[in-house]
Amino acid sequence: MKRVLWQSFDYPSDILLPQMKLGVSHKTGKTWLLTSWRRGEVYWSSGALMGGKGFKNISPNVTSMYDFVIVSNKDEEYFYFSKRNQILVSEWLLSPMGQLKDLKGEDIARADNCDGYNTNGGCQTWKQPMCRRQGDRFDIRPGYLVAG
Repeated sequence: MKRVLWQSFDYPSDILLPQMKLGVSHKTGKTWLLTSWRRGEVYWSSGALMGGKGFKNISPNVTSMYDFVIVSNKDEEYFYFSKRNQILVSEWLLSPMGQLKDLKGEDIARADNCDGYNTNGGCQTWKQPMCRRQGDRFDIRPGYLVAG
């Protein structure tokens, strides 16, 4: 007897491969989404897929390298992509800092530029910690901790 124990395409984390779904199953309530482990907040949105050509908040220079397919029916709504040039297989990575990049090519999106206050280029607003004010910037710097 054959049984499927695990289907990695049904449980994406921070990697999106060609033909993997991002969307929702209305039948089961299951969602397919990418997560970058940034405190559970939505930092950035690609915006709507415009006629299968590209996304509102992703540069046409980037999206012109891919084909996007939308599936929408009573059971589910999702999209998937494939690369037009099939010589290199695409592998999209959503980094912990919010960069979406094709490991075999271009940067796709830069949510690391979103600070929670603006909505430029797909950035989303979110509730800030009480100690933070609009305009605060934080730099990532290498370093180490010393036990004291």
